[in-house]
Amino acid sequence: MDYCPYEVLELSRKCTEGEIKKAFYKAALKWHPDKNPSIKDEAEKKFHRIREASAFLLDSESKAAYDNMLLAKEAKEKNLKQRKEEESSLRKQFREELEEREAEFNKTNDEKRNDAKRKLEEQLNKFRSSAWKIKNELDELIKNELLREEEHIKELELKCKAQLKVKWKYDVPSYTEGILMDIFNKKNKVIGIALSSENKTAIIEFLTLKDAIICEDEKGLENNPLKIAWITGRPSHLEHFKKISDKSIEVIYISDDEEMSKEKFLNHENDVISAILGDNWKEEYNFF
Repeated sequence: MDYCPYEVLELSRKCTEGEIKKAFYKAALKWHPDKNPSIKDEAEKKFHRIREASAFLLDSESKAAYDNMLLAKEAKEKNLKQRKEEESSLRKQFREELEEREAEFNKTNDEKRNDAKRKLEEQLNKFRSSAWKIKNELDELIKNELLREEEHIKELELKCKAQLKVKWKYDVPSYTEGILMDIFNKKNKVIGIALSSENKTAIIEFLTLKDAIICEDEKGLENNPLKIAWITGRPSHLEHFKKISDKSIEVIYISDDEEMSKEKFLNHENDVISAILGDNWKEEYNFF
């Protein structure tokens, strides 16, 4: 292993299984390739390393063997540093002699380290045999959660219609189909207007729900303002399209699986973590 799994997941050696799972999902959701299309190659490499590191640390035997190797390395470095710091001028003249004796002593230590390395390799081989199963389970869980979120959004859109009902109070200045077209059809997305001059109302139908929600805040004529309401339920999950409607046509009219509001993303993240850690994971891990 050419990297430290603790550094990849930003964990300490004292981390618990729950903390490992929590760190995995936080990092996996951040670097999932589907969430980073502009840097997909880099995201795929980091996502693979995150998944491999978490699977390694979730294997208790592999983790224990790796920890022992780190402890041995740290102990050697600590002893060397402490010895040099405490070295007096008198000890310096005997350093060569002491180092020569230490070299003899290290021959035995080298044998111990080689034995520890061999045991670690055995644990790594055992880990590799079970890592694929853990990887598939984690991938399947994330895939199912993403599909469930897509189905939820599709169900919401089936319940809503891209129709707005507009009302006005005064006869003058009056509203005609042409005036309403000028107000609501700026991007050529209105497909029909049903006007009732007598009742001072009109129903405007748009090409998509996104087009309708972008236009729901139109004010109309200054001296005869409009009141706008939805014919069916308001698709609140598309609220973010109002904020980006002034940027570009390509951004506004992208497909649903390429855009997700912050609220929907956080809900999805909570669902994924809850599936592994339980519904009370925030209280259990003090995550607020």
